[in-house]
Amino acid sequence: MLPDEKFLSELLSCPSITPDDAGASEIIAQYLGVPPQIFDNSKTTNRLFEIQGQHPKPEKYLLFVGHTDVVPTGPLEQWNNPPFEYQHSDPIIARGIVDMKGAIWAFCCAAKNKAPYLNATIGILLTSDEEGDGIDGIQTVVEKLQKKSFYADYALVGEPTSINHVGDCYKHARRGSFTIYATISGTQGHTAYPQNSWSPSIPLQKALLAFTQYKQNLPKDHDASIFSINTPTHTSNIIPEHVQIGINIRYFDPIVVTDCIRSLKQQGVTITEQPGAKPYASQPKASKLALEKAIKDTVNLQAQASTLGGTSDARFLAPITGEIIEFGLRSQYAHHINEQATHHDLEHLVLIYEKFLINLLGV
Repeated sequence: MLPDEKFLSELLSCPSITPDDAGASEIIAQYLGVPPQIFDNSKTTNRLFEIQGQHPKPEKYLLFVGHTDVVPTGPLEQWNNPPFEYQHSDPIIARGIVDMKGAIWAFCCAAKNKAPYLNATIGILLTSDEEGDGIDGIQTVVEKLQKKSFYADYALVGEPTSINHVGDCYKHARRGSFTIYATISGTQGHTAYPQNSWSPSIPLQKALLAFTQYKQNLPKDHDASIFSINTPTHTSNIIPEHVQIGINIRYFDPIVVTDCIRSLKQQGVTITEQPGAKPYASQPKASKLALEKAIKDTVNLQAQASTLGGTSDARFLAPITGEIIEFGLRSQYAHHINEQATHHDLEHLVLIYEKFLINLLGV
């Protein structure tokens, strides 16, 4: 039986589809037994819980960051069981167990169990606006905490970073996301009389070739993908007035964005820019060593750092945090129909978090 399974079942039973917290924060407050600081917005629940270690003057501050909101369920008929109805099964199938209520549960268990042995204050910062646009979530709380001169020595974000086994992978850097819409103009006309119009298909070929050459020369850990090619008309006897290509770039160095835009403009393409999340990179030392040792001692794995996956709330933490690291469950079933995690994985995550706390902050 999982430790504190009642707490996990109550947390997973909250239908907290973004940006609705659906009572999850109240359940966490009851479990921790501490009142939160409230940073709510009109549609978003943002709470900071603080657990004091037993040392009379805690020397360090560790901030755990997570989100109670989950993505929509998708077709209910495709689920093996109702996604917000807790089942005593293994694996546990529930929306949000991987991303990221399982990690919230595991860290709350670990913090509650190990607080008496820590020379630190443990902060647990949660938002219900991460899976949506994130405008009213951690970003706004960080701005408010800055005004209070808040500072955490370490931050641990509970995103699902593991790949094949819990503990094989963590992150302390994330690529940014930048979207470009490249429009190639022509003159609309009849496909039977191409001499009376100008088809954008010819410059489209040149633009695609330029993009292919650009992508082949991207540096390590950078990538770019075409996610759409659209025309305003879809009738077989009409030459379209224009063609638009949607391109998403994942990057650390902003120069790769500039290079892509320049190479496409050289082909006569009009560019619309849509900046997304900026990249971040932390250089953790003490927290990295503490986590790697905790993983090695618990599951006998040598954890590897990775930049795979999308962006996360970790990118907002630099103004209030010294070291940032991300670690959680396996990401295999995140956002899937029948999102799931095994008892084995959940138990290991609690143990790793406990050892991490003791390694980093133990008296």
